Amino acid sequence: GGALLALPAVLTQGLLDAGEQAYGTLKKGFYGLRATLLVLAFMALLRIRTPEQLQGQPPGELGVLLGLDRAPEVKTLRRKLWELTTRQQATTFSRQLADRWVRENADAVGLLYVDGHVRPYHGTAHTVPKGYVTRRRLCMPATTDVWVNAQDAQPLFVVTAPANDDLLAMLRREILPEVRSLVGARRVTLAFDREGYSPKFFREVHEQHFDVMTYRKGNYPAWPAEEFQTVTGTVDGRKVTYTLAERTVEMLKGFSMREIRRLCANGHQTAILTTRQDLAVEVAAYRMFERWTQ
Repeated sequence: GGALLALPAVLTQGLLDAGEQAYGTLKKGFYGLRATLLVLAFMALLRIRTPEQLQGQPPGELGVLLGLDRAPEVKTLRRKLWELTTRQQATTFSRQLADRWVRENADAVGLLYVDGHVRPYHGTAHTVPKGYVTRRRLCMPATTDVWVNAQDAQPLFVVTAPANDDLLAMLRREILPEVRSLVGARRVTLAFDREGYSPKFFREVHEQHFDVMTYRKGNYPAWPAEEFQTVTGTVDGRKVTYTLAERTVEMLKGFSMREIRRLCANGHQTAILTTRQDLAVEVAAYRMFERWTQ
């Protein structure tokens, strides 16, 4: 019953529409494309990780979710999956879903969070370079998943690359072109951590109609305490209070950015750099500190 309640949401996300646009139809059989996509969606909702685990599930009850007499057997679902994968339309399918989401949530993509996560690689390809995996405290073959999320943390898309590809390279080569293809000519703000810090890059993307928001990198002198003021505001329905100060700083000759600093209770100053001039100071601070929602 709980899984069935999710069906309207799954349909609203465009699962079946995007699937039909990407894959068309499957070969003639009792289970078509719609039934195959729905059974995979319900498996995810019910934490059924592999087709083989269907053997321990009641086929009649799962069939009720599909509106059919019974759910497909393992060999049938494996055959359908093989037919789908041989068409190599996964990227098209994902793009259809992303395009639909952007069209229906245009305001949510005004600011995008970009963050990379190192993932250990356990495959057999020996060409994957090694990277430092924090959770294991080891250098081992790894890839980096670079996630792009909306400001409410909803995922927009993800790009996987070798772990030695830094964030700046990924932004230039993968992220910026993909964001531009999804949102068109709109001006979009990208928020990321210090790994993407580069004044030359900030100026470069500013000229391409992108804004940036990040933390300042390196050692920087503290500002006088008398410059800071307690600022209170409401953002996304939440009341926030920060002790803030701001200046305009020249990063390169002829290129300036807005620097906002937060004074913490222990005296530490956290510096934020952004090309956004229109945001209230407390809103800019809130948006940057909300990166953790990813």
